[in-house]
Amino acid sequence: MFSIIGAVLKNRRGYQRGLLPNPLSPPPAQPLAPISSGAGTSCESMIRIYYKNSVEAVPLQLQTCHPDEWDAFAQKCGASFRSAHAWLRSWSLKTRFQQRLKLFEFYQSGQKIGQCAVGISASECSFLDGLALKPGSDPLWADCMAAVLAHLGPGQYRYGWHLTLEQGREVDLESLPGVTVESVSPFTVQAVDFRRWSNWDEYWASTSSNTRRNAKRGEKAELRVAVRTGFACLFHLVAIARLRSVMYERKGIQFDRLRTLVAYVGGHLTAPQYRLAAIASEGKQPMAGFIGYEFGTHTYYLAGGSRGSNNGAAWYLQKLMLQRAWERSGGCAKYVLGYVDYAVHDEAVGGGLLRSRRSVNASNHETSIVTFRYEQT
Repeated sequence: MFSIIGAVLKNRRGYQRGLLPNPLSPPPAQPLAPISSGAGTSCESMIRIYYKNSVEAVPLQLQTCHPDEWDAFAQKCGASFRSAHAWLRSWSLKTRFQQRLKLFEFYQSGQKIGQCAVGISASECSFLDGLALKPGSDPLWADCMAAVLAHLGPGQYRYGWHLTLEQGREVDLESLPGVTVESVSPFTVQAVDFRRWSNWDEYWASTSSNTRRNAKRGEKAELRVAVRTGFACLFHLVAIARLRSVMYERKGIQFDRLRTLVAYVGGHLTAPQYRLAAIASEGKQPMAGFIGYEFGTHTYYLAGGSRGSNNGAAWYLQKLMLQRAWERSGGCAKYVLGYVDYAVHDEAVGGGLLRSRRSVNASNHETSIVTFRYEQT
């Protein structure tokens, strides 16, 4: 825990942001060929750089990355908070005895077009977020992936995670030489895409009448709303864990408050500069809470809770968080609410949650987690 705190404090030092090149027009994708090769091991070989048609994949270490430049590029590509330099450093510290972290940058004609992070264990290589490619470079996704696989070598791989907005990549992976897809777990990520509306008032008017009515009730109650970012979020965690415990108890779902609180604290020490927490209170009584991340134009709702009779506080707080996302991005944000796996969905337990997402006009993003095996050809 102390090593994570030290790493987080170190990452808060300021850096000068660099300029990012304009998107390039990619050539037709071709299979990648190695520049050099060496003896390979499971999931990693001595191969340094692979390229074809001016596409290169260059491995690097987290310590040599410029944190602000890495994050700025990830945000420009629409990557998630799992691509943040501080998040990757914390992940590396937490898993240092079980897994290793390796980063890659992708170049075309000397210009950077993408980057990614891979966690490497004895049994599997896992992409911690998607391949972050500049707008206009998606046709080169297969070339970039082939370059990474050629460097890491034969082994078991996993691609995708539960809050990604990226399309499922099983078809692209199946097209790569040496790749055998072993399993595909499809699911749906639900997010409000504000680009569908021309202004905030138009968006809010499109939500359900029940949503607007409850939020209005909370507004009239003159609730006190405290929004915190960064390390200051820690002051909200006990109250939010308690609200979540009350909510689960009301629904008859088992809940471990202490374990959840410890998880919240750990989460807030992971990329704290992108963390967000808010509480709506009536007098001194917390009525509803919110925990999430803000990364680039995306806002991620991670957890929350409310009292049963909250006088509209829950929906009023949700409205304020939605409006914050709209205003800080000029209406270009995506507000990620969560995912649903319809293969195991229980309407009796999760039906209310899905209805609440539909009530704020969340869009469905079909995606998947893919496990596959790679053998060099």
